[in-house]
Amino acid sequence: MPSRLNVRAMLPLCLESQLFSDCMGLKCNSSTSICKMIKTSPTDPVNCLINPVTTEDKLYLEKELVKEQPDTNQWQTFPSLDSIHNRGRMSVIGDTPVVIGGHLAQPKDEHGIVEIFNRSAQEWISVTSVTPPRRAHTLVVLNDSMLMVIGGFSEEVGFLNSVKIFDLEEQTWNDMDDLPSPRSGMACGLVNLTYVLCIGGEASGDLFNTAYGLDLALSEPKWERKQSFDLDEPIAMGNIYQLRDHLFCMTFFTTSYNASPKLRRMKLNAGTMEWDILDVISKSSVGQPLLYELKGFQIQP
Repeated sequence: MPSRLNVRAMLPLCLESQLFSDCMGLKCNSSTSICKMIKTSPTDPVNCLINPVTTEDKLYLEKELVKEQPDTNQWQTFPSLDSIHNRGRMSVIGDTPVVIGGHLAQPKDEHGIVEIFNRSAQEWISVTSVTPPRRAHTLVVLNDSMLMVIGGFSEEVGFLNSVKIFDLEEQTWNDMDDLPSPRSGMACGLVNLTYVLCIGGEASGDLFNTAYGLDLALSEPKWERKQSFDLDEPIAMGNIYQLRDHLFCMTFFTTSYNASPKLRRMKLNAGTMEWDILDVISKSSVGQPLLYELKGFQIQP
């Protein structure tokens, strides 16, 4: 296991085992945002979040020795998925890959199959499906145990306004407030830990540039119109992500599904909320982009 991971991935480990003799903690550089894993002496119990100790190459997690792995810069292959997920979506909850929905050989063969990768057994496991079946939906990871599925398309129903949350630990689905209007292929992301922002998408052959937000900190979250985040043109397919006080929006298609990759940036605490267009690599992929890192593993259909 690498000795450098992001805070979001490492903090739960510290909180779960902070009083154990083999506990792990964090030592972070606020300038570089690089964090190192630390442990206490096995014979000297101490709260390692309060009293950090020297970083070591060998780390203990719940009494199981994990050695630091060298960077081989090589791809390895996961076992194959049990189902085809054409135009489905994949994400990572904590360190668990999850694949949701899509269709089989023909678009009409849509399904809501959910497969999660069991690292211990090294195999894909099918859990409770999402309903209705869908493709071209959007996934937003909310924390280390939950993700949100937004909109999509179904041959039987049409464009969907359905929004659901998947709980990985309970392997259950919960309904959320529906989108104000049905959409597929929206660009969505999590802002300030509890706010889901979605922009654009398609409905009935038309693309949109409008933005909507859902505040999960409220007891009864409701989607609201957020004109300050509207884009300058209609878009479909993309991602929204936050880096400190900047918001980034990467989009891939414009009107009539013309491929036009664009990266936009907005400063969140600025007096005037405006999107700036940044340069992108001229040969940026326009397929089905994902921002999630799978720790050197490749998912094959």
